[in-house]
Amino acid sequence: LCAYLYQARDEPAILALAARIMDGYAQFYATRRVYYAGVFRVAGPTGPGLAELLAYDAPNRAEANRLGGEDLPDFIRAIDDDYHLLMDQERPRYILWLSPRPTPE
Repeated sequence: LCAYLYQARDEPAILALAARIMDGYAQFYATRRVYYAGVFRVAGPTGPGLAELLAYDAPNRAEANRLGGEDLPDFIRAIDDDYHLLMDQERPRYILWLSPRPTPE
C-alpha cells in the first residue's frame, strides 16, 4: 500500500481532474495489478493536503515501482503531467509505503 502526500496549487482543479479520470486511470492500472483508490483530503505532516492511495499486488517495492512506472501509455503520462502541474512542487511531498508484516500469535 502506498500513499503519496502533497500540497495542491489548485485543490479544486486536482479533485475535478481526479473525478474525471478515475475510471480509465484505475482500470488501466488494475490490468497491472495496481489498484488506484483515488485522491483524498488528508492531514499530513505539513498540514492539510491531498493523498493518492494505491495498492500494489507485488512481492516488493521494486516490483511495485516497475508495475506502476514502466512502459506507460501516452494517456497515462498525460494525466500524470496534468496532476504535476496542479501540485505545489515547492512544498515537501511524501511517499509512504505500508508493508504487511506477520503478527505474533
